[in-house]
Amino acid sequence: MAQRTPNHRPHSERRLPWPAIIAVGIAAVLSGVLLAAIVGTRSPAIGEASGSPSASASQTDAEASASEAASPTPTVKPTPVAAEVIPNRAIVEVAADGLALRTAGNDAADVVTTLPAGRRLFVIGDPAEPDGTRWYRVAQLVTDGCGETCDAIGYVGTPARADEDPTITEAAVTCPASPMTEQELGKLDRLEALHCYGRSEIVVTGTIDTPCCSVVGPIVITPEWLGRAGPVYLPAASLVDFRVAPDSSLQPPERGDVVRIT
Repeated sequence: MAQRTPNHRPHSERRLPWPAIIAVGIAAVLSGVLLAAIVGTRSPAIGEASGSPSASASQTDAEASASEAASPTPTVKPTPVAAEVIPNRAIVEVAADGLALRTAGNDAADVVTTLPAGRRLFVIGDPAEPDGTRWYRVAQLVTDGCGETCDAIGYVGTPARADEDPTITEAAVTCPASPMTEQELGKLDRLEALHCYGRSEIVVTGTIDTPCCSVVGPIVITPEWLGRAGPVYLPAASLVDFRVAPDSSLQPPERGDVVRIT
């Protein structure tokens, strides 16, 4: 007797129904479209974070760099350094031959005389700078060779800037300490003595040598009796003139007397 085979398929061979297959396909298509939309419409911030600058930004940076390179760097000029001012009552030396001693502090003033290199001068007062040149009022020291201009007073000009060669330079003077002998004081020119002591009080000891006469010359003496009264001198090489004030009880010393003068 023949057996009847059951009319069914094994479980492993079952297939999805058509409606399910269609649903899965539609879902896959929609997922692809959605992913493409997200990638295509991402924000600029995400693109910039990738490290790739935009073309417009690169162009702007290049233009700025070119503008900086084309602009010239400004040159800063150093401020000129002023020459040191020579003080009142200083002794100076002429630095080069032919320095003009003028009647006023400008290049248009008349020339009194021309001064050789090494000539020593006494500075009177503070300088002026009307035209970029520093003008000093000066008097000549009495030296061999100054001739008729020994007592001349005038103005000399020197550059006001430190980087230019000066026409006069300050000179050193050895000043004897007080009290001193008339021989020590006598080694100084009168204007050197004024430079050394100015208004300072000094004491000088010496022996009266030569009674003499009143002062004659361009110097104005105050009080007047210092110029009128008959002075007496310490040795001829000395600078010390001795005069007795009219209202004092002192008697003029005679030759050979030893005096100490303050």
